[in-house]
Amino acid sequence: NNNIILTGGNVGIGTNLPETGLHLKGTSNTSSNFTIEQVYGGSSKKFGFQPVYNDDRLDIWYNSNATSAITIKDGGNVGIGITSPSAKLSVYTTAFGGNTAGSGGAIDLGVGSTKYWQFRLDTANSGDFKLDKTYSNVWSTPLSISRSSGDATFSGTTSANVVIARDNMFVGTGQLYI
Repeated sequence: NNNIILTGGNVGIGTNLPETGLHLKGTSNTSSNFTIEQVYGGSSKKFGFQPVYNDDRLDIWYNSNATSAITIKDGGNVGIGITSPSAKLSVYTTAFGGNTAGSGGAIDLGVGSTKYWQFRLDTANSGDFKLDKTYSNVWSTPLSISRSSGDATFSGTTSANVVIARDNMFVGTGQLYI
C-alpha cells in the first residue's frame, strides 16, 4: 500500500515549512508547477498551473506540451490564448473565426449548451469584426465593422435610440430602421 493519509497539518513539496494545505516550492520557473494527469486507453492528458516568476504571471496550461491556455498577470489582467495580456481581458486565437455567420468565434455567448451570439474576426476580410446571432437555427450577422475603415454595417431592424457618427460628424438620433 503506497497511500499516505494525513489527518491534519499542511503538506509541503520542496519546502520544510508548508504555509497552506498543499505548498509547492521550486527554485526555477519550471520546478514549482502543479500538474494533474489522467491516463486512459494508453493516452495521457495533463492540466497544470505554472507560476512564471520572471514575468509575474500564473499560466494555466493543458496537454503534454504545457501550452498556456489562460494567463493571470500580477496586476490582474487575464489572457486567453496570450501570455502577455494588456487589458483586464485579452482574448487571442491562432486563426480567424471563419467567413460565414456562426462559423467560429473568439467569444461565444449562450445558455446551457446552446450558443446564441458570437464575436468573430472574419477570414475573408482581413479580420473585420462581426457580431453573429442565431434565431430558429439560422445564423445572421447584425453588425459588421471594417478593420481598415472603421465603417459599421447594421442589418435587420433596430428600434432603440441610436446615434450614428462618422469622422465626428453627427448623422442622427431616434429610431433606426434598416
